[in-house]
Amino acid sequence: MEEAIAQLTSVISSGKFSQAFRYADLIALGERLLAEHRRDQAEAARVQRTLDAARKRVNDQLRDAATQVPQETWSRLSKSLRAASDLDAINAVGDEVTASLSSARTVQERRREREIHRTRTRIQRSTPRSQTSAPPAEDWVEVLRRLQEEMTAGSTT
Repeated sequence: MEEAIAQLTSVISSGKFSQAFRYADLIALGERLLAEHRRDQAEAARVQRTLDAARKRVNDQLRDAATQVPQETWSRLSKSLRAASDLDAINAVGDEVTASLSSARTVQERRREREIHRTRTRIQRSTPRSQTSAPPAEDWVEVLRRLQEEMTAGSTT
């Protein structure tokens, strides 16, 4: 474009004023190039907004999962998200965050179930066999209080 302008200017400057009609063509070409450039910039901005929205969504998922997933996993996923440059890579990190969160929740659920099982076992051990077949005479709060007293007394001796 600049070369065409320079060439036309030099031709007209050399005295060939009859070439001035080409100015309109140069202006039209410049307008087409400007419109094309604006379209390209708008498309690049749209792609960037899409990437930013996806990155923000995955970052929110990662932030919410920070207390449930191990720190090293969170750190690795955070670095992967920052390094992701396209939508597929960002979505892959999002899928990995979801999988890690699911795994962490499963581990927490198993841990909670084990703790419940241990507590039930302790309660069953603390009650005499004759009471297990008969309906309980005391409520669960009393059983837990008695269990705590027995465990405290057993640890001090």
